[in-house]
Amino acid sequence: MNKEEVNTTFWLSIVTSSFFTIFGLFLLFKPDATVTFVSRSIAIILAFICLFGLYKYLTRENKTKKFDISIIYSLISLIAALVVFFYPTIIKGFIPITIGILLILNTLLKIGPLKQLKKDKMKDFGVTLLLFIIMIILGIILILDPLQTALNMFQFLGIILTFYAVLDVIMCYLFKNNIN
Repeated sequence: MNKEEVNTTFWLSIVTSSFFTIFGLFLLFKPDATVTFVSRSIAIILAFICLFGLYKYLTRENKTKKFDISIIYSLISLIAALVVFFYPTIIKGFIPITIGILLILNTLLKIGPLKQLKKDKMKDFGVTLLLFIIMIILGIILILDPLQTALNMFQFLGIILTFYAVLDVIMCYLFKNNIN
């Protein structure tokens, strides 16, 4: 891994960690407002998907064809948008699973630099490996048990995101220092 790739990974990690920190702190201190905001944002996106599907249906080339799959997508998107907009708490179960998957994927993207540290027998490999494992475990916790943590799930999620972001910055800093 060359110096440019390390710098790109480092700065990308800083940006994603900043997002996770901000989102985590909002979840920690304003969980209900954050869930409502995220849910309504998703509802707006679904409404745009509905409008796009309707546009696609109305502007299709073959007007004689009575059935078009885009109208089905539009109706499903519209129903989902209305449900999510008016019942934002329905999203509570999906947010931890989605974030857990994102945490795991983001961590797995760092497996290349981790292998490089081991290959180069760098001194911080053990610490970095431990952080890597902790970050994967945090993602797995969110995926496997989102409903059990429902009592204080979003505050717990906020703590995990904030902790993850700090670990991610530390791990990328270790990568950068060992590669440079």
